Amino acid sequence: MKLAGIVVLYNPSDIQIENIKDSLLFLDKIYVIDNSSQKHNVGNDNRIVYYSQSENMGIAKALNIGCQLALDDGFKWLLTMDQDSLFNKETIDKLCDYIENNDISKTYIVSPWLNTKLLEEKPLEEISHPSDVMTSGSIMNLDLYKLVGGFKEWLFIDGVDIAYCYDANRMGYHIDRLNNVCIEHSLGDIKIHKILWKKFLCTNHNYIRKYYMQRNYCYLREEYKNDGYNFDNMPIAFKGIIFRIILFENDKFRKIRSVIRGRRDYLKGIKGKYPYKN
Repeated sequence: MKLAGIVVLYNPSDIQIENIKDSLLFLDKIYVIDNSSQKHNVGNDNRIVYYSQSENMGIAKALNIGCQLALDDGFKWLLTMDQDSLFNKETIDKLCDYIENNDISKTYIVSPWLNTKLLEEKPLEEISHPSDVMTSGSIMNLDLYKLVGGFKEWLFIDGVDIAYCYDANRMGYHIDRLNNVCIEHSLGDIKIHKILWKKFLCTNHNYIRKYYMQRNYCYLREEYKNDGYNFDNMPIAFKGIIFRIILFENDKFRKIRSVIRGRRDYLKGIKGKYPYKN
């Protein structure tokens, strides 16, 4: 099975760039889409395709560029990775073996179980079909990607993977998640706080990400409310995030201001890149 990969860079460290080269142990080609303002040297291996416009295009546009490059090169399956993702050949082989030995004609993503600090328990069944998964560590069916129509670039960042999954679900496709194949995944700087018997999860994302999260998840709630998507139960819903910032997070003023801006801009219909200078 031929497998390509895509990693979206944003001001990467030297170690993260070295991890890209290590991924060639289990990939036939990797597309590096650099969202940094300056270009980076990722080596001269012809299996590494480097793309940069010396600006932050957003995660959605970067993913669409990588998917199209892979399609142009004839790939059917694409592993999506964060710049800090770490994989081993055994994990990828298990996902590929599943793809090769099962009917995946209606499967738009094959995903491992991501070990995060989220308050979520791993299902007991070996294979499950969640409504959405994070892009990191997922193997995308590029034939179905074309039919779904790609990632929504106006989201820029946050909620991009959720929107793609729900669009695919509407078309009758599904995710196959292999719960016995696990990878570690870092999601912000998650911390769990306790008050009496109740736990409060804080993502500790910076103030700009708070803006995107508030604005974009409001759009997602509006768009997919009849598809089972529930935004209000998430720790980034308006009242919940304000409460968590006040009690547990730093940089309180800018974060609260960004949450309010995100909510306000959603009501105004503003989309795309963060429109403020601070």
